[in-house]
Amino acid sequence: MQVVRAPFILLASVSVTGCQSDPEPTVYSCLSDGLSTEALWGGAHAEPELLFQSGFEESVRIEPLDSEYSDIVGVDSSVASLGDWEADLEADPIGRFKVYFEGGNDSQRAIELVPDPADADNQALSFRLHQANVRSLTSADKGRIQFGLNNNVALYALSYSVRMRFEQGIGLLSQHPERITWLTVAEFWNNTANKAFPFRITLNVNKEEGVGQPLFWNMHAQTRRSPGQWDTLWHGAEAGVPVPIKSWFTLHVDLQEGCAGSGRFRVRMTEADGTEHTIVDATNITQHPNDPDPDGFASFNPVKLYTSGKTIDWVRGQGEDLVILWDDFKLYRGSAAP
Repeated sequence: MQVVRAPFILLASVSVTGCQSDPEPTVYSCLSDGLSTEALWGGAHAEPELLFQSGFEESVRIEPLDSEYSDIVGVDSSVASLGDWEADLEADPIGRFKVYFEGGNDSQRAIELVPDPADADNQALSFRLHQANVRSLTSADKGRIQFGLNNNVALYALSYSVRMRFEQGIGLLSQHPERITWLTVAEFWNNTANKAFPFRITLNVNKEEGVGQPLFWNMHAQTRRSPGQWDTLWHGAEAGVPVPIKSWFTLHVDLQEGCAGSGRFRVRMTEADGTEHTIVDATNITQHPNDPDPDGFASFNPVKLYTSGKTIDWVRGQGEDLVILWDDFKLYRGSAAP
């Protein structure tokens, strides 16, 4: 897929109007049955409901389960309420939470609670990719660490914020000679690839071909044609938004299910000095256009590090790993997007 750095590009290969795609006039339109997010949530300006929050402090711990999963448990005493990783996070409408790797071991990928490099009194969550942890005979090797919030019920709109810090290994990617189109930091499913009518929205960090090219934000909304084959309905992000390296920033995401006129995806960033940027602010389709019974975001990955084994290998060859630090995660039901 060619990365386009103009905002909100609608590809000519797919025509989307009110969740209907030409030339199939029978394709389902959610708006025709009044199932837009606005109808379900009582208006786009409804106040989001805080479901869970955590600063990853000392009362929180990581429990390894197997090669595919770890869990985060404990009650975060650094927040006033809703800081229990089991009783609060895994409660209506969230069905289940796990950290998902897909495979590998701690020498290849690691999740840790570490001291904040900028504040010794603060603790953060670290995702580290040293080597591809997912080996494949049919496709390229890859590295994956992600929060999996799955089996969610009637989650038609969600918001979250999280502090992030890209460490030096990600900064080195600007010196990579090749184009980078696949370094994912969040993904939202409506529905997942193993379900009928699969659809996803992916937030990425990209880079154009050439040494010294800057990193930039990008996203795409896609439907799945067949295993490994995805069609892009729309994509793009605002040009010129910085990708800070070794500096904390806060990502704010708002998402609501809907068709071309009612779906919403908004991503904003606040830098450490308080400077605010809009990465994406799009009213567009956020579900599969043919789905006769859209049921919200049953699965999503708000905290994620996912890229190719080739990218991981190049960074390791420079003496670094791909590392993202995370802190102050807050999850809401409902969207704050106006």
